[in-house]
Parts: sequence; C-alpha cells; structure tokens
Amino acid sequence: MDNQTNLKPMHCLSRENHISAITIIIVNKETLLTIGDREGNLEIVSLENFRTVWRKELDSSLIAVKTIKEQSCLITHTRSSVVQYWEINKTGLIETKRFQYDYGRLCGLEVTESLIIVPTAEKGKVRILDYGFSEVKTLNVGTESGEIMTIKTIASDTCLIGFETKVIRYNFKLELTESEVLLNDCVMCLCPNKKFNKVICGTAENLSVFNSDEISGKLENKVVIPTNTGISCIDIRQDSKIVACGCWNGRVRVYSAKTLKFLAFLDFHRKTVTGVIFVDAQSTIWRKNLLIVACENGTVSVWDIYN
Repeated sequence: MDNQTNLKPMHCLSRENHISAITIIIVNKETLLTIGDREGNLEIVSLENFRTVWRKELDSSLIAVKTIKEQSCLITHTRSSVVQYWEINKTGLIETKRFQYDYGRLCGLEVTESLIIVPTAEKGKVRILDYGFSEVKTLNVGTESGEIMTIKTIASDTCLIGFETKVIRYNFKLELTESEVLLNDCVMCLCPNKKFNKVICGTAENLSVFNSDEISGKLENKVVIPTNTGISCIDIRQDSKIVACGCWNGRVRVYSAKTLKFLAFLDFHRKTVTGVIFVDAQSTIWRKNLLIVACENGTVSVWDIYN
C-alpha cells in the first residue's frame, strides 16, 4: 500500500441524505451493510451485488446502529431518544422491541455482550439496560469534564467513556473509574486495540494513543499524532494490522495498528466521514478484506486496499 492519493474505491453508493451511522450484520450467512441517515431512513444493502434489500423509515435521525451478533438483529438509536430492536427475515425489517427515554443529546448508545449503555438527560450519568430494556442501574460517571461524547466497551463489564476533555476507563460492575487520561481537545471517537493493549482516540485536532493495562486497568503513556484535521470515526481491521481513521476533511487516514506508522490516505470523499468499518474477507463473496466508508454527503465507498 503506498501513501499516494491514486487509490480508488471498487464501488460507490450514492444517497440523497446525510449518512449518520453504518454497521455490518450477517443474516443467513449473507453479509449486509446497514445504513442510517439524518432523515430517519434505515437501509439494508447486500454486499454481494450492492443492491438495497430492505428499507425502513424511522421517527427521526439515526445516531447509532448496532448489531447483536448472536441474535442477528439490529438495535437503532434515534435523535428522538427511541431505541428499537429489529429482526431481519425474508419479509423485511420487523420491530420487536421499543424503548423511549429522556435523552436528546448526540452520543449514541453502546452494546456489550449482554447489556446496553445509554447516556441520560442528566449530565454525567449513563443508564445500564439489559437486552429486554429493563434497567439494571444508573451510574454517575462524572460531570466535571463536560458532555459525554462517545462510549466504547472493552470488556463485558468495562467501557471507555470519552468526554469533552478526557477519556476514562469505567468499570460499571464495580461502579468506579479505574483510570483516566486528560486531553487538550474534544474527544470524538474511541477504538480499543485489544491485541496490543492500546486505545486509539480521535479528537478535534489529532489522534491520541495510550496503553490500556488489562490487569491494573490503567490508561497511560499517551502519544499524540498530529493529523491537521478532526477525526470523526475509527475502526481496526479484524487481524489488528491496520487502522482506518475517518476525518472531517473527507479523507481516510490509514495507519499500522501496531506501530501507528502512517501508511496511506484515501482521498475520495469531500465532506466529513461519518463511518468507517472493516469487513472480513471470509464473510463476503469477494473474499477480500473490504473497508467501507460513509460520508455525510450521502456517499458510501467500498475499498480493497490490501492487495
């Protein structure tokens, strides 16, 4: 892979509305791309022929779409604070559960192996729900660092929470902050690299990378990598070799996941990248490791950047 701009996507989808969330779901051994937009449209696209399989109109803008792999179902989170379960079958998208709560901010929910984490309307607090939407507990994770910007799980009982000024490692089973890292600018996204025990943090100005000790729970040795633009989303390939960072300027910056050496940038989109996600080679007919990039201008590009 060279670091020039002559890399081109293998396929591109174009939609009318701002794309706000993407994820991958496997149903009956077929890999499907889920696209959510700011107008409340939820679309399922086949990665075999890139055609729309199902479409659904929700009540408001999508801010998060998650997958429960064991059940092959989707969880959607809208701007109007509605969380819904969706079962996918031959007849389409079937809503099976719904939960309404008083939130209204922009941080999307996060899903663990058995729980759902949602920020509350009350600053610095999150609600822990089970998959049936029964409340397990409400936790005060801190108010002194501003709004909660992003939540990312790293274990069944532990998550990373990004605030405006810092990242904390929070154990919601023990109800305590295990560690924290202060930052100079606002946290936008988080991505744990479990293979190398690191956390990659995208901010409004750069990438910050720090170690995450699984025994002590400490976050330490922060390294700042300048990017000259804000980072909106991050994903690590399944083999933990490369990491893709979507940027405010429309580019995707690609790094070595182990050394964080800059490898390439993908210069295709012209608006903020709103989602990057890797697809394992064994899960599509292409038998290639694909990178899917979503942009706020309604475009989705599919890349094969590894040959």
